Amino acid sequence: MQVLHAMDNGGDENSITYVILKRDSTKQLFIGYSGTRDTQQLITEILEAFPVFYDIHPEATDALVFDYFYKHYLNGFRDDILKFLPGILDAYPKYNVIFTGHSLGGAMTVHSATDFVLNGCGQNRTVSIYTFGQPRVGNPGFTDAISPKINGWFRVAHNKDLVAHIPPCLPGIEVPCEHDGLLPFYPYHAPEEIFYDEQFENYKECSVTDGEDKNCSDSLISDSIPDHLVYFGIEIGGLSG
Repeated sequence: MQVLHAMDNGGDENSITYVILKRDSTKQLFIGYSGTRDTQQLITEILEAFPVFYDIHPEATDALVFDYFYKHYLNGFRDDILKFLPGILDAYPKYNVIFTGHSLGGAMTVHSATDFVLNGCGQNRTVSIYTFGQPRVGNPGFTDAISPKINGWFRVAHNKDLVAHIPPCLPGIEVPCEHDGLLPFYPYHAPEEIFYDEQFENYKECSVTDGEDKNCSDSLISDSIPDHLVYFGIEIGGLSG
């Protein structure tokens, strides 16, 4: 693969790098985001997040998102992506696009892909999302705004990965997470979850319609930071301090 563009957001503990790559053999462009280095700080900051309207695309009328991820994308990456990505798309008109990322980078992946397709950039291309240890980003209204425009959305969760279950959802009586009701905001994952066991030897393809499948990672008490830091045997996060 060839690197076409890269930058980081200039942060400190939660510095993230994103990169645009191309692979000619499969005619694909990849927009990838790294995870954060300080997982403990990330967890603390995520738990302090609150919902805001997704106002860069007001056509997504029912979309609410967590401010923490939204501000990271708007302040750290959006201007650079809007500056460089259109030219790359013009140069490779027949290349499909894959967005991918881990941890906080997974949340940036979702925001980047949503902005991409709602700006009309995905026309005549296959657009896919692959995230790893991704936290909850928004409500079902946010998911509904993007899902019809995505050709494949896969969220990999490793065993009891804590970050994949924060910010916490609102638990129901018969379901692990409620998705609607009298409250203004219901945090909810998008489908489809791909749930791996601790050793990454077995996996389950979860519901294609419900991102909070009660038979997958929502069936566990997900409280593990180590499970967040290792995916497919590769250490992709860290703890500082």
